[in-house]
Amino acid sequence: MADSVAVLPALSFAEKVEEVATFLAHQLPGTDNERQAWLQSVRESITTVAPEQEEGSEEQVVPELSQERKEAVVDKLVKTSVELNGGLEAAERDVESAHLVFQSLLMTGFEAAEYERRYEQVVQSVGKGAASASSRARVEAALRVLIHSYNLAPIDSKLRPTILLAALRVLSASDYLDVTALPLPIAVIEQSVSAWSLSSSEKSEWLQQVADVYESAKTTTPAGTTTSLKETALQLRVLALVVGQGGDAKAVDAALASALKIETTYDLVPVLKVQGARDGMSGEMKELVRLFEENVELGECLSWVQGHDAFLSGLGLSAEDVTRKLRLLALVSLCAGSQNRDIPYSEVVSTLNVEEDLVEAWVIDAIHANLLKARLSQPKKTLRVQSVASRAFGQGEWSLLEKRLGEWRATLEDVQGVVADAMKRDHHDAAYAGGRRRKNEAQVEA
Repeated sequence: MADSVAVLPALSFAEKVEEVATFLAHQLPGTDNERQAWLQSVRESITTVAPEQEEGSEEQVVPELSQERKEAVVDKLVKTSVELNGGLEAAERDVESAHLVFQSLLMTGFEAAEYERRYEQVVQSVGKGAASASSRARVEAALRVLIHSYNLAPIDSKLRPTILLAALRVLSASDYLDVTALPLPIAVIEQSVSAWSLSSSEKSEWLQQVADVYESAKTTTPAGTTTSLKETALQLRVLALVVGQGGDAKAVDAALASALKIETTYDLVPVLKVQGARDGMSGEMKELVRLFEENVELGECLSWVQGHDAFLSGLGLSAEDVTRKLRLLALVSLCAGSQNRDIPYSEVVSTLNVEEDLVEAWVIDAIHANLLKARLSQPKKTLRVQSVASRAFGQGEWSLLEKRLGEWRATLEDVQGVVADAMKRDHHDAAYAGGRRRKNEAQVEA
């Protein structure tokens, strides 16, 4: 969300109160007389009377309203705004201008902490009002109020993360808009978070809350597919771990779960390479990560998933989706360990524990997931592997690589020998042909 320069209305305290109170009074339930009575009570609360003066004395200045009375009237306005869910049912233009005046009233009349405490309640009321808004126009008005509020708040204010999170939740819950209506590149979020007056743990917690919004958000726009939103959620969780310097087990587990929720993601390294992440995850998550990183037999993987369904569902993971990924990785291990690079269907059936008529579907899935490149031969019922992603790179993989490099070297030496022999023959034939040509030319001259 880009910063902009907001123009505050040049009004006195009493004038700001009058404008906000009038805006709220028009939306109060009850009769016109009851609304006018409420408005009059606000006006009386900011009215001051000069003390009586003796005849002939100089005119006295009306005393300024005490801070205690200012706080009382502002608290009344905040309370009413909360009760009216931000007053979003008014005309859109009135909503925006009234909230701008409201924020100006709090910013210029109170210390930063008091301003933030009070206006946070107003922000929450706007978010609640947007959730029950009766039209797209009301949601858009709420979003504009929040954007104006964000830009008006000081760059290091604790209000900024509260406002931004409220705006994203408004979009996520809306039937009219989605989170793609508020583009937030990770670089922009990272820059904003670094400026806020929050502790590292508070920043990390906020990033995780935003990740929750993206992960559960729906979208109807081509630019914001569900997969792209989940990828953004993963980036946010990784950033949360970086900011929180590794985070706790809950944060690390959530980040790894975010990676596994992305259909095409099998690599957990972006999360695990964060300092402290590998040591910080829970015991059950360590076991799950081992299943993905090491060449564990599929039977053991399936048994683990079956016995930890509650753990997986607690992280929003589907046992079926995890099982599918582990099966595809088992196919990767089979292909990587193949000696002759041609694998009969029967081996795939045995490894994946599936019917033979499903072999081709699993191979195609693996190809689409960029886990391997291969060709299927239906007549021969074989799988010819061209290349395969490394599920893990340990001693076994180094040995296999050394073997294949030796095979490639031997093949290249054979090719080199054939080329050298061909060049020798060509040289010999050229020399022979040259000799015959010179001999013939000599005979002609004779």
